[in-house]
Formats: sequence, structure tokens, C-alpha cells
Amino acid sequence: MKKQVLLYILPVLIFISACQKNEVDTLFKDTPEARTNAEIAEVKSDLIGSQYGWMSEYYYNDSVMHTTLLFKFKEDNRVEIISVFDDYLNKVSNFKMKYAQQLDLTFDTYSVLSFLMDETHFADFRWELENTGEGEYKFISRADKSEGISYLTLKKADANADARMVELTEIHQIRKKLVRDMSQSFFRNLVFTALADKYSFEFDQYKDEVTFTGVSDGKIVSFKTKIEITREGKVILQDPLVVDGKQIREFLFVEEDNTLVITDSDGLEGSVMYDRAPAFTVTGIADFFLSNNMNFASEYSVALQQYYDGMKEAVPTLTGTQLYSQWGYLLLFSNTPPAGSTQRHDGFAGVKYMKVAEDLIYIDSSAAGIFRGDDWFKALISSNQAAQVFFGAYFFDPQGLYVVYDSPGFLYLVSKSYPQLYMKISQE
Repeated sequence: MKKQVLLYILPVLIFISACQKNEVDTLFKDTPEARTNAEIAEVKSDLIGSQYGWMSEYYYNDSVMHTTLLFKFKEDNRVEIISVFDDYLNKVSNFKMKYAQQLDLTFDTYSVLSFLMDETHFADFRWELENTGEGEYKFISRADKSEGISYLTLKKADANADARMVELTEIHQIRKKLVRDMSQSFFRNLVFTALADKYSFEFDQYKDEVTFTGVSDGKIVSFKTKIEITREGKVILQDPLVVDGKQIREFLFVEEDNTLVITDSDGLEGSVMYDRAPAFTVTGIADFFLSNNMNFASEYSVALQQYYDGMKEAVPTLTGTQLYSQWGYLLLFSNTPPAGSTQRHDGFAGVKYMKVAEDLIYIDSSAAGIFRGDDWFKALISSNQAAQVFFGAYFFDPQGLYVVYDSPGFLYLVSKSYPQLYMKISQE
């Protein structure tokens, strides 16, 4: 009986084995290279075949920054990348796809993706396909530890894609104007019609985030929130700013005077505007500056930079500015002595650095003389108009210089008379 059962089972096992062999043969009839090429061809064909392209949400540099792009892939391994950065001219890149441990999409031309890299100092050129869905591809760029992770999601676009990008570009034009204009006053404050309170205003265009800083109960406090910008110029706070017990939720950008007017609050009137003074006084900040003898200019405002450049045209070896508040020096220096000199430093000696208010200093030049007396500085200060503005209108401003805290070891000195003239200094 057992033999008969085995005789019945054996043909069945042979049949099953034969079927499995056929399936394995079918599965592996192509080489691994052929199978990966087929997968690449399928994805590439899908990307090229979308009539309206692919809308992309691009979260870059560890997902803290975001922008929207429209990709239109072409048969010739070229891709048009439409972005909100309409002032960036090269909108076309080469692209290629290959298979390593996963399918990789690479953009290899200096395009808007490179532009974003330059803006933020991070690169996202090679993308790994993370997963797919219906009409959707999700890519990831791992880069290295210093760059963080970026994400690129491509969704098949519809007929409204181009119009949507036009709208986003218009919004981005407003976004750029919310960034502080470096040629205007250093101070951009929220000023009220019926309140003495002021708040400084800063906008981070990469995060769509605003920061208001002011004084509450004698302490400096900052309020930070995401914003939504509309093409009509509305700036809507994700979380309301509370001032004097009242909530501010919405502003309207007025291009004529670069202001943000409060349009939705519990009755408060006011606007974000370019002001001539700090939003609040920081007690002891002038003393803090004066207590550190050596201060070095690390950067100049746009308006002040032109005068520094004017001096540099006359003295090409010029490399910086030094302030010695306790020794009474205000000097220019270079890495090598200027022509006709043996000294790298020269400038004013005998100047007095004086505290005027808690956040205001005055540099008195009435008893000043030349530090070393080298001919190069004498000629510069007597005949170079840029040098005369650099020292006379800025450093020796009769109204003084505001001292503004930036970060540990760094301060700003801002002209009270011309608040578009300012420099950032480092303390050593």
C-alpha cells in the first residue's frame, strides 16, 4: 500500500519541481545588469512621459529649509527646473540615472540646485530613490554628516503646475523684500502709534520665520513664529504676537515705503519700519564694549563698505580696521606695509572712547594725532574722500555710535546720524 502511495505522490512532486524550475528560469533569464537597466528605463520613461512635469517639494539641509520646484524631464537627458528663483538664469541641467545599491538620480550641471547649495553651503546632487507610490517618487540625499539629509518628492504635475509656479514666484518676490535691506537703516522695528514699546524685526527667508525681540518685565525676550505669505502681500503669523495683552496676527506689506502694516489685531495700530534707533536699550552694553580694549572689524555694511573700498583703492594692501578703546587708538592695518612705509599699522592716536548712554558711545577726535606719522596715512586722510567719510561721518559721528549685541564675542557699531553706516566687530 505504501509503495502505491509513493507511486502516486512522486509524479506530483516531479511536476511541482518542474514548475518551480521554470519559474526560477523565467525569473533569472535576464542578467542582473539587464534587470537594473529595465528598472532604470521604466522610471526614466515615466519621468519623461509626464505631460506637465513633476511638482517637487524640496526639504534641504536636514529638512529645516523648503522650496517648491517644477521638473520637466526631456528625452535628451536634460531637465528643465522651474523655481521661484527667477533671477537665476540657468534653469536647465543634465540628469542621469544609474543603479548602485539603489537607483540613483544625479543632476550634474550648475543649475538652481547648485544655486541653493551656494546660498546655504550644502550640496544635493545625487539622490537615492527611497520609495515610490502612484504618480510619486521620493528621493533622499544623505550627503555627509556636515551637510545633513535632504528630501526630494516628485509628484506628477497637472495642467495648473505652471500657474502655481508663477504664483509662488510672486510670493517669493515679497519674501525677498521682507529680508532686511542692508542699504537702509540697521534698525528695522515694529513701532506702534499709541504705545512706546518697540520690537526689533528679523526675517529668515529660508525658514519663512520671523523674530520679534523686545523687553518684557525688564528682560529681553524674543518671539519666533512661522509665517504664511500670500501673493497679495499679506504676512500671516502662525502664532500671534501678544503686545499689551492684545494679539497681532497679520500684516500687509506696503512696497512704496517697505513697511509691514498691522491689519489684524485687537485694536493695536503700527507697522514694521526702518527706524533710526534700537528698539530697546540694553543696559551696560556700552560699558561692555569699552571694557574690552581690542576690537577688530569683521564686516562692513553695504553703505560703509563702499568707503572702505575707496580707501583700499588708494592703499591696496589695506586689510582691516582696529579699535583700541583703552589705549585711544583707531587704526588701519595691512598684512604687509603699504608702499613707501615700513609699518603695517597707522591711524589715529589720542582719541577718546566715551560712554554717552547705556547703548551709545562717542569717539572724540578733538585731541587726536597720527599714530605713527607714516606718509601713507597722512596722504589718505588728507586727500581721500572715502577715508574722510569713513572716519569723519562714521567713527567721529557727532551723535555717536550705537552698540548692538550680535552674538558672543561680536557687536555692531551703528552710526546714530546715518544708521545705514555700521560695522560688525569681534572682540579679542
